[in-house]
Amino acid sequence: MIFFDVVVRPIELIIEVIFTLMFRFFQDPGMALFGVSIAVSFMVLPLYLRADAIQEEEQKKQEEMRPWLEHIKKYFKGDERYMLTSAYYKEAGYRPLYALRSVLSLLLQIPFFIAAYHYLSHLELLNGCSMGVISDLGKPDGLISLGGFSIHVLPVLMTAINIISGMIYSKDAPLKTKIQIVVLALVFLVLLYPSPSGLVIYWTMNNVFSLCKNIVMKHVKNKKRFLFGVAVFFSVVFIIYSVVLGKWSAAFNVSDYETVAVYVFIALFPLILLVLRSKRIRKVIPAAAGKVSGTDFYLLSGALTAFFGLVVPMAVIFSSPQEFINVFYYRNPLTFVLTTFLTYAGLFLVWGSIIFYMLNAGHRTRFCQLLVCILYGSMLDYYCFKADVGTMGLYLNFHNHPWFVPSIRYGSAVAIVVLSVVLLLLWKFRMVVYRYLSVVLIAVFSTIIFYQGLNVQR
Repeated sequence: MIFFDVVVRPIELIIEVIFTLMFRFFQDPGMALFGVSIAVSFMVLPLYLRADAIQEEEQKKQEEMRPWLEHIKKYFKGDERYMLTSAYYKEAGYRPLYALRSVLSLLLQIPFFIAAYHYLSHLELLNGCSMGVISDLGKPDGLISLGGFSIHVLPVLMTAINIISGMIYSKDAPLKTKIQIVVLALVFLVLLYPSPSGLVIYWTMNNVFSLCKNIVMKHVKNKKRFLFGVAVFFSVVFIIYSVVLGKWSAAFNVSDYETVAVYVFIALFPLILLVLRSKRIRKVIPAAAGKVSGTDFYLLSGALTAFFGLVVPMAVIFSSPQEFINVFYYRNPLTFVLTTFLTYAGLFLVWGSIIFYMLNAGHRTRFCQLLVCILYGSMLDYYCFKADVGTMGLYLNFHNHPWFVPSIRYGSAVAIVVLSVVLLLLWKFRMVVYRYLSVVLIAVFSTIIFYQGLNVQR
């Protein structure tokens, strides 16, 4: 299904990557679920905060227009009412389609819910794993037994937290909005009641995070300082947890300095935030000389989609097309690229567009700078640091986790960091160059894809 591949699968891919990293660290599926929930919640927090701000703007606009709209509705009917309402909307700079902004947070939650539901419901690692009083994360909790019936407690707890969070968020909202929140919470209860407890734990943690966010937004004045304190808290908890369980010493004992570097980054994350927000660093990482346009973004996203979604998977199939053919059920090898292409088109073009247009001008520039570093850093790593990463399946997934020799791992990391610094320093003076480079890259990628596609067909 195209909608699933384009909208949901990119989020599922992100959840899968984060869960894999969390499980490698905790070595416990339950703790990995907590880690994934917190990590994903922090990642999408700016998106939800912007959505909340847009919703508040919509509510204020509706309140401003309500007296005149009620007046028109009271004294006019039929075509005359329609024409006057349309004229008033035009005068107020408002379009009826803007009403969708009032449900923006819900629209954002739906694909994240579907992605988590699909991934965690089919995650075999949860089957048979216990966590506290829950005997099997791969099945409904069934914590209360009455006769021959089992009552699942976690979905009810999740719903209660969801309703409390919604009531805090909609404290000053009309009754209609509060009723919608309760109905939505009950819908999630019905959907998740028979679901595996691992999935319910994940979504419950999301609701707890949402509850904390709503409390902060309503009652905390200095939100940035509070968020910094939260980051410090999680860093301290991480350090204590890692030391108590011997994570640091274990990584040093096997000379796994890459893992140690990740530990150090997480532990120093609050300090990194302070450094990045300093004025001196902002001068070193300059903003663009001029505004970044939608054209700049789409050219960058198009190049990223072509590279990750077509060039790389096409090269894999082109290297040995016969291995992607099933003699008992023939299927064109190129069809295996379709899912990859749609996934990265959804990641960079669809979700990238949502993020880009929800950001202000300054953050749009930073976002495009990030895309530039990802594009050229990935190309450098792919073309200059070749390695034997093992065998792959028909759907372009590795049979075993790829392992790189230290020279390639560290050499690639240093090269990408140096290249990113150079790209950011050049951005201020030659922003337009990246626009033309993106056009050239798309043309080159298209030529490569066309050539390899013809040869695979033969």
